[in-house]
Amino acid sequence: MRPHRLPAALAFATLLAAVPAAAADLPSEAQVRAVLPTWCKYKNDERVKLEREADKLFGMHPAVPPGKSPSKEMLVEHFQAREKWKEPHLEALNASFKKTTGLDYYAATQVAALAGMSKECKR
Repeated sequence: MRPHRLPAALAFATLLAAVPAAAADLPSEAQVRAVLPTWCKYKNDERVKLEREADKLFGMHPAVPPGKSPSKEMLVEHFQAREKWKEPHLEALNASFKKTTGLDYYAATQVAALAGMSKECKR
Protein backbone atom coordinates (compact mmCIF):
# COMPACT_ATOMS: atom_id res chain seq x y z
CA MET A 1 0.00 0.00 0.00
CA ARG A 2 1.34 3.44 -0.88
CA PRO A 3 2.09 5.68 2.11
CA HIS A 4 -0.30 8.44 0.99
CA ARG A 5 -3.21 5.99 0.99
CA LEU A 6 -2.59 4.81 4.52
CA PRO A 7 -4.70 7.53 6.23
CA ALA A 8 -7.68 6.73 3.99
CA ALA A 9 -7.30 3.02 4.69
CA LEU A 10 -7.11 3.71 8.41
CA ALA A 11 -10.18 5.93 8.25
CA PHE A 12 -12.09 3.19 6.43
CA ALA A 13 -10.97 0.56 8.93
CA THR A 14 -12.01 2.87 11.76
CA LEU A 15 -15.44 3.31 10.18
CA LEU A 16 -15.92 -0.43 9.98
CA ALA A 17 -14.66 -0.94 13.52
CA ALA A 18 -16.74 1.92 14.92
CA VAL A 19 -19.97 0.25 13.89
CA PRO A 20 -20.00 -3.13 15.56
CA ALA A 21 -22.35 -5.33 13.64
CA ALA A 22 -22.40 -9.08 13.75
CA ALA A 23 -22.70 -10.79 10.40
CA ALA A 24 -26.27 -11.74 11.30
CA ASP A 25 -27.13 -8.05 11.76
CA LEU A 26 -25.92 -7.05 8.32
CA PRO A 27 -28.36 -6.92 5.42
CA SER A 28 -27.74 -9.20 2.49
CA GLU A 29 -25.96 -7.97 -0.60
CA ALA A 30 -29.24 -8.32 -2.51
CA GLN A 31 -31.04 -6.09 0.01
CA VAL A 32 -28.40 -3.39 -0.30
CA ARG A 33 -28.30 -3.69 -4.09
CA ALA A 34 -32.09 -3.20 -4.14
CA VAL A 35 -31.72 0.17 -2.38
CA LEU A 36 -28.42 1.12 -4.04
CA PRO A 37 -29.74 4.27 -5.76
CA THR A 38 -31.08 5.54 -2.43
CA TRP A 39 -27.87 4.60 -0.62
CA CYS A 40 -25.81 6.41 -3.27
CA LYS A 41 -28.00 9.50 -2.91
CA TYR A 42 -27.47 9.56 0.85
CA LYS A 43 -23.75 8.84 0.52
CA ASN A 44 -22.93 11.27 -2.29
CA ASP A 45 -25.58 13.98 -2.03
CA GLU A 46 -27.00 14.30 1.46
CA ARG A 47 -23.76 13.76 3.36
CA VAL A 48 -21.81 16.02 1.00
CA LYS A 49 -24.40 18.76 1.55
CA LEU A 50 -23.95 18.33 5.28
CA GLU A 51 -20.15 18.64 4.96
CA ARG A 52 -20.53 21.79 2.85
CA GLU A 53 -22.89 23.29 5.40
CA ALA A 54 -20.36 22.54 8.15
CA ASP A 55 -17.66 24.19 6.01
CA LYS A 56 -19.79 27.32 5.72
CA LEU A 57 -20.52 27.47 9.44
CA PHE A 58 -17.11 26.51 10.80
CA GLY A 59 -14.74 26.98 7.89
CA MET A 60 -12.46 24.23 6.70
CA HIS A 61 -9.73 25.37 9.09
CA PRO A 62 -9.83 27.22 12.41
CA ALA A 63 -9.53 30.99 12.41
CA VAL A 64 -5.92 31.79 13.28
CA PRO A 65 -4.55 35.24 14.14
CA PRO A 66 -2.37 36.67 11.34
CA GLY A 67 1.22 35.53 11.48
CA LYS A 68 0.53 32.49 13.68
CA SER A 69 0.23 28.84 12.87
CA PRO A 70 -2.70 26.79 14.15
CA SER A 71 -1.81 24.76 17.20
CA LYS A 72 -2.72 21.11 17.55
CA GLU A 73 -5.26 22.09 20.23
CA MET A 74 -6.91 24.59 17.88
CA LEU A 75 -7.20 21.97 15.16
CA VAL A 76 -8.63 19.40 17.57
CA GLU A 77 -11.16 21.87 19.00
CA HIS A 78 -12.21 22.91 15.51
CA PHE A 79 -12.67 19.30 14.39
CA GLN A 80 -14.61 18.41 17.55
CA ALA A 81 -16.92 21.41 17.15
CA ARG A 82 -17.68 20.41 13.55
CA GLU A 83 -18.34 16.80 14.54
CA LYS A 84 -20.55 17.80 17.46
CA TRP A 85 -22.61 20.02 15.16
CA LYS A 86 -22.90 17.26 12.53
CA GLU A 87 -23.92 14.53 14.99
CA PRO A 88 -27.67 15.31 15.26
CA HIS A 89 -27.83 16.01 11.53
CA LEU A 90 -26.25 12.64 10.73
CA GLU A 91 -28.65 10.91 13.11
CA ALA A 92 -31.55 12.54 11.26
CA LEU A 93 -30.12 11.43 7.90
CA ASN A 94 -29.62 7.88 9.19
CA ALA A 95 -33.19 7.78 10.56
CA SER A 96 -34.51 9.04 7.23
CA PHE A 97 -32.54 6.35 5.37
CA LYS A 98 -33.89 3.66 7.69
CA LYS A 99 -37.46 4.94 7.28
CA THR A 100 -37.09 5.02 3.49
CA THR A 101 -35.32 1.68 3.00
CA GLY A 102 -35.83 -0.29 6.20
CA LEU A 103 -32.04 -0.76 6.45
CA ASP A 104 -29.51 0.73 8.82
CA TYR A 105 -27.25 3.14 6.90
CA TYR A 106 -24.02 1.97 8.56
CA ALA A 107 -24.81 -1.72 8.05
CA ALA A 108 -25.72 -1.04 4.41
CA THR A 109 -22.46 0.89 4.04
CA GLN A 110 -20.45 -2.06 5.36
CA VAL A 111 -22.09 -4.44 2.90
CA ALA A 112 -21.75 -1.98 0.00
CA ALA A 113 -18.07 -1.40 0.79
CA LEU A 114 -17.27 -5.09 1.08
CA ALA A 115 -19.12 -5.86 -2.16
CA GLY A 116 -17.53 -2.95 -4.07
CA MET A 117 -20.89 -1.27 -4.71
CA SER A 118 -19.53 2.20 -3.98
CA LYS A 119 -17.98 2.21 -7.45
CA GLU A 120 -21.45 1.89 -8.95
CA CYS A 121 -22.57 5.24 -7.56
CA LYS A 122 -22.36 8.02 -10.12
CA ARG A 123 -21.02 11.30 -8.83
